Amino acid sequence: MEKLRTTVKRSETSTDTSMCAVRIVSLRMTQEQQARAKASRAFERHVSSFLETEIRSPFSYRKLTATSFAVNGKCADEDFDAYVLELHDSLLEFLFGTDATADHDVLVFAGNDVDLARFLTADQDEASDMSAHFVEAARRTVAERMDAKRKGVRSESPGEKKRPLYYRGVLLATHHALIAYTVTPADVSTTQARHVKTDLNLYWFLDALGGDSIGFSSRVFEKISYLLQTDQSESGAPILAVPVSYRTLMSNKYRRQFIDLIESHPDWVRDHMFLSVVGAPANPGSSVAQRFSGEFLPLFQKIDWQIGTAEFNLGQLFGCKLHSVTLDLSRTGNKRQNELDHFIRRIPEIRKQNIRAGLSGIRNREELDLCLKNKAVYVSGDAITSPLAGFGPAQTIDLNLLPIQEQTILGNLHL
Repeated sequence: MEKLRTTVKRSETSTDTSMCAVRIVSLRMTQEQQARAKASRAFERHVSSFLETEIRSPFSYRKLTATSFAVNGKCADEDFDAYVLELHDSLLEFLFGTDATADHDVLVFAGNDVDLARFLTADQDEASDMSAHFVEAARRTVAERMDAKRKGVRSESPGEKKRPLYYRGVLLATHHALIAYTVTPADVSTTQARHVKTDLNLYWFLDALGGDSIGFSSRVFEKISYLLQTDQSESGAPILAVPVSYRTLMSNKYRRQFIDLIESHPDWVRDHMFLSVVGAPANPGSSVAQRFSGEFLPLFQKIDWQIGTAEFNLGQLFGCKLHSVTLDLSRTGNKRQNELDHFIRRIPEIRKQNIRAGLSGIRNREELDLCLKNKAVYVSGDAITSPLAGFGPAQTIDLNLLPIQEQTILGNLHL
């Protein structure tokens, strides 16, 4: 079959000629995968769809041939390396699913024009060797940056367990009821400087922590379990979200660690929790999604699949018995309005699969009204509540009171 070649040009300045090429060579494909890729027209449409949805500012792309394209964008070297690695991991996942990446060799390379020409014309062995050296250096650079990000997260507080936790209300929009809360980490530096409550976006926070994010998720679970077990109220208990990074849960080690923690607590407390899978892929392999839901559905009756784009494959989630799919608007960048409108248009399609449509990061009343008009089920963000020090009982809310910024409005709080 024809090899898919991707050429990426980094243009930090108008005179910069440094380039990067990525060549994906399918070597050990199953018969099903061969059939999917053999029809060049279908393959081209898949690649075009990927480019339209995945390549965003500060990058732009230009198709060169049916199976090659160029990407340009101003950025630092280390940002470019990270982008290239992420781009091709995403492309493989998009084309073949998350359970198939082991069946392919992904050759990535960056260099000057001479090195690039050599890479593009090299035989398989030489190209693999050049790619291996580049990938090793690039991933090392990315890892060093990630370590720096993690230190930055931790430097705001002398110990992760000392970071305050806040509660973001989730509106059951179809009934105008505040029935759930998402637990978020405090932005300690901002809070101390301005004496106001400010939290961090869960996706970026968990991403910065990497594998250590399982510690934060475990802490949230234990906190919620404690609050529920010591609650003296007889009714009106809300549902609280336990945020967990998708990539972390893909690790057998961390997944087992988290499940062991869950099973050590009373079963009934999970009736007042839902698992929020943060950073879930838009196009997971169907076997991966079903295996995931099969493992966690016995533990949580409600699982929320939180994605960063409205261009997701709903068919891949069929049969997974997810409670909801939520679009995190904070991850949509400069395509926020387009993503919001696209997701809204897909709500009828989502409902047909017996899945509830949710949106997080709703900023203002205009966006909220759009969600209400189009029957989104769950809505959260600044338009619903500010980060609160506590949560209140599940209750119907007068929409004129939104956004809620003072927890006293919620009645008796659980601090």
